[in-house]
Amino acid sequence: MVLSSFMFRKSWDFFWVVKAWAAYLLKAKGNRWLHPPFLCALFEVYADSPGLVKQVEDWRIKLQNNSEPLSYYDPGAQKKRSIAVASLAKRALLSGPAAARLAQMVSFFSPDAILEMGTSLGTTSAYLAVANPKAHVLTLEGVEPIAQLAKRGWDFAGISSIELRLGLFSDTLPQVLNDWKMDQKQSVLVYIDGHHQFEPTLAYWKMLQDSKLPISAVVFDDIRWSVGMWKAWNTMKQERPGDVWLDMGRQGWWISGKDKTPGSWTWRRPFFR
Repeated sequence: MVLSSFMFRKSWDFFWVVKAWAAYLLKAKGNRWLHPPFLCALFEVYADSPGLVKQVEDWRIKLQNNSEPLSYYDPGAQKKRSIAVASLAKRALLSGPAAARLAQMVSFFSPDAILEMGTSLGTTSAYLAVANPKAHVLTLEGVEPIAQLAKRGWDFAGISSIELRLGLFSDTLPQVLNDWKMDQKQSVLVYIDGHHQFEPTLAYWKMLQDSKLPISAVVFDDIRWSVGMWKAWNTMKQERPGDVWLDMGRQGWWISGKDKTPGSWTWRRPFFR
């Protein structure tokens, strides 16, 4: 499932991804290797069987069965695209269990504000909103037709608490950070699932760090998407060795090192849980 999204890319990228995932599986350790109590507690939450949200999963099924064409301009790739909604849903969406597990971990931090960079079709946004009903969930999307589909999904699932801002990350992210600084947010969690390239990822990371907001964690999706994303992940780790860095396979987690044991860990879920 993880590798299927790479099949349409250049062969050298595909083989790099296979190699990167093989290296991860050889290096990753389970809970018994995680000595800091904070991480043990965090991963117990992650390892629990996630609860799926029926309304969101019903919408996911509708998307995956929707053969309507979707034409749009991709600002990241800087070119026009045309794809069936079903193909986009099957390729781009975080799976139900993965989205629910992410929501469980976000709930562990209990932030009062959650920023998602990359709405896509909105299913992950929905899980974050359901898991954190008191949090301000704000999501950024650069493609209007995709954003409209996400809104339809939230209406279908009866979720009205998500704020969506349309535009390029380079434009909308500074606005959000400034607004939240003015609002004096007490705890912020950021989930980045878009513009998976080396330089943009580092630029967004710098914006987040320079904002001085109380950001407790940043989740980077698809750190093994490409050589560039993997390089960005390792560059960020080298710049801030005093924080907590968690390689979860598909995702990379940065956690503020305040009052926590700093370090870098590569973790996997137990195979039989």
